[in-house]
Amino acid sequence: MAASWPSRSKRVISSGEYAIGNEENPIRTELVVYDGLLLVGTYNGQVSAVQVIPAETRLEPPDGYLQKRDFASAAAALALQGNFRQAAELYAQELKDIYKLSYCMNMLACTRKPATWPRRMPDAQSLSLLGAPAI
Repeated sequence: MAASWPSRSKRVISSGEYAIGNEENPIRTELVVYDGLLLVGTYNGQVSAVQVIPAETRLEPPDGYLQKRDFASAAAALALQGNFRQAAELYAQELKDIYKLSYCMNMLACTRKPATWPRRMPDAQSLSLLGAPAI
């Protein structure tokens, strides 16, 4: 349901089929979103709830972000595609984000067969290059 939000002069939420509030019974409450519902109250006491869902975000292919040197968006697009290794490389080399790097590495480990898991932990020098605190 695409809706037109209330303005200060016209306190009505409407779509092609539904309307909440009108000139005689305008919306009188602040618009409140709670647990995925938009709660609305009118002058005459009518309370309505509309389910709110976020608009679908469309990401470009990672190559488009890489050409623009938008490494954060490229890494996010790669991770959402399941390319955790390439996303981890961007987080390590370009963004120096150890937290997102560790998330990608964990996801990579979880999606591999146990026989192909890394056999050893990274050494202290490798971790220090990524900005990890010394242990």
